[in-house]
Amino acid sequence: MRKKQKYQYLVNTLKRFTEKIKAYARLLGADLVGISKLNAAFIYSHRGRKSYPNSESRGLPINLDHQYAISLGFAENNTLIKSAPYVSEMVETGNAYLRSAVVSVVLADYIRKLGYPARANHFRNYQVLPVPLAVEAGLGELGRCGFLVTREFGNCLRLSTVTTDLPLFCDEPVDIGMQDFCRMCRLCAEACPSGAIPKGAKIESRGYRRWMLDEVKCITYWHKVGTDCGVCIGSCPWSLPDKWWHRVSTNVAVRSHFARVILLWLYPLLFGRYKPRATPGWLEKRRVLIK
Repeated sequence: MRKKQKYQYLVNTLKRFTEKIKAYARLLGADLVGISKLNAAFIYSHRGRKSYPNSESRGLPINLDHQYAISLGFAENNTLIKSAPYVSEMVETGNAYLRSAVVSVVLADYIRKLGYPARANHFRNYQVLPVPLAVEAGLGELGRCGFLVTREFGNCLRLSTVTTDLPLFCDEPVDIGMQDFCRMCRLCAEACPSGAIPKGAKIESRGYRRWMLDEVKCITYWHKVGTDCGVCIGSCPWSLPDKWWHRVSTNVAVRSHFARVILLWLYPLLFGRYKPRATPGWLEKRRVLIK
């Protein structure tokens, strides 16, 4: 009886830890929160970011042995993202990354104050791959474009990750029909100005079957256009504004292959092929006359 009571106490403690962490992350500004085991396959092997140009740590091995990964998702402004590949898309991307960095740093600090090690992994300071960890944490599925695609926001969001040894209950991966949807849909690949997104089938890479993005073509176009592009996000049918008709469509698409077929037929008819929206007036270049 005493063992049973002790076990139940531990379960309740883990449940409480998990509830508090998720609630606090949402309070800080995270739109999505999920928890998974920290898969060693999704940890970088060495530091390599140019954010450490004069640092002795650049190029050194990464030793991250935490047990859990808290995946945090931050929705982006759909209107600004659909102006891709122009600068207003990059402004909103930077805004989302800023929020993701602040929340992950504060959440990691909170966990450390509870007495457990924790590390914030955010843009320019990642030691883990946030997308596959977010997939394992049940936030969404990996899409053709190489982004996480979620039921709530499509791929119109950014990620950060807090790794820790704080004992937590893990979430399960989800099936929202995205593999079937992306197999039929090639809108992001057709819209991609660099041709970096494959139009064909998945291939196996490091033990996983996925659509392989051509990173060289992608980053080369970034340098050419002067922004981080974002056309693959703006062209995704799942990244429409949070309107009632879009929520109904995604709810149906999650459940039915036939519905996904119909929606893929309707989308081009209703919205046409991807065209960037106008840059907001406050970002446009204007001539200032000084008298």
